[in-house]
Amino acid sequence: MSPGEPEEKQWQRHERQLWTVALFTGTMLNFACRNCMPLSAVNISQQLHLDKTEIGLLLSCFYWGYSSTQIFSGWLSDRVGGDQVVTIAAIGWGDRKSVV
Repeated sequence: MSPGEPEEKQWQRHERQLWTVALFTGTMLNFACRNCMPLSAVNISQQLHLDKTEIGLLLSCFYWGYSSTQIFSGWLSDRVGGDQVVTIAAIGWGDRKSVV
């Protein structure tokens, strides 16, 4: 922070703690959701009668989808601001997961 910046630009202690807990929780839930698909691949392939090529294609779709959204969200956070992108992404992700 530069010396001429106003005081309100700094995050207060409770704001930092809230963001830390929220981002940690979101990261852990995201990690759990990303790892559910590979862990359940055997059961999915048995139930849907998929061979190794088809289940590999299904798993790679999750990988490419995740990678492409990371690039886009990084670009968007540079343009709009990280606070807005994290908030919108968390609301959108929570909305999608509540349906599942």
